[in-house]
Amino acid sequence: MPMPVDEAAPVRTAAQWLVVAAGAIGAALVAGLQLGDVGKLTGTPFLLVAAAAAVVSALAVVGRVIARASAVLVIRRITVSDLLAAETAEQARATDIHPVSDSRPPHRDTGSPAGTPWIPRQWDRLRGRLLQPDVIREPAAYLRPLLGQIRANREWLFVADGRSTSDLSNAYTEAAQRARAGDQVAAARAAELDRRLTGLCLFARGELTRSAYRRLSTTITGWPGWLFVVSVALFAITLNWPVAQAPRVKEPYPLTVVLTGSAGQLKGAGLATGCRPASRLNAVALAGTTTEPLVVTDAQGSCPASRFTVTADIGVPLPSVPANR
Repeated sequence: MPMPVDEAAPVRTAAQWLVVAAGAIGAALVAGLQLGDVGKLTGTPFLLVAAAAAVVSALAVVGRVIARASAVLVIRRITVSDLLAAETAEQARATDIHPVSDSRPPHRDTGSPAGTPWIPRQWDRLRGRLLQPDVIREPAAYLRPLLGQIRANREWLFVADGRSTSDLSNAYTEAAQRARAGDQVAAARAAELDRRLTGLCLFARGELTRSAYRRLSTTITGWPGWLFVVSVALFAITLNWPVAQAPRVKEPYPLTVVLTGSAGQLKGAGLATGCRPASRLNAVALAGTTTEPLVVTDAQGSCPASRFTVTADIGVPLPSVPANR
């Protein structure tokens, strides 16, 4: 029998590239957020909420892909002891007898004890999907899906040395004991059985890796992938949605500016100290929009003539005549 090889290595390499690609997509999403474009949606709360939900959904899918791809990479080596523990746990589970007081079996969808209320049962289901069982703490739960694959391939995994991992392990232990006593034939057989056990462990790890990769592929091609596409499209649509804007100032027109900002805000806008809050200034709009025009004011009292843009925190522009004459 040739020396076993780790056939799951190409799968882990593909997962590494997917982690890099997903990280690059996430970085591109964050870098592509045009805060100026998002700012124009502040006047339309519905579009702003839709854009925020689209970004959060897209980033959540990217995070899910990275998590699933990372799960492919962190599957540790499987030992013979792990497989023996899984077989023992499965045998104990198969021979377990439920008490007469509660003969109902556990829920098949979550593994929760019989009689568990609906909400805790759903929490167990969610936790089971998000948290992968620890192979050391719960080897049976981690490796149980592999036992069926091992039985289906026992013809070439075990050849004529039994039908389970325990049979193969017992055969190796017996051959190794005879080899230590000087039996050369037993030594050769022990070496052959050792290669088979190594191949069995690599097969188990490979099946776990392929199973994790299938979950990753489902994430990319299933509903999370479609959610990502829809989220990116929705974000692009919201940013390019026509938003009603104030008309531009096409020609100068007179207006009255009522100063509503505080003294500090007026000073920050470039107005002199004599320009006090609640003052009414005669002005002429030169540029900007009708809601935030660039104006030149006349001197009035202690407030000298000034040139500034009327913003919401500075004052309110009140046209003396219609803007479009």
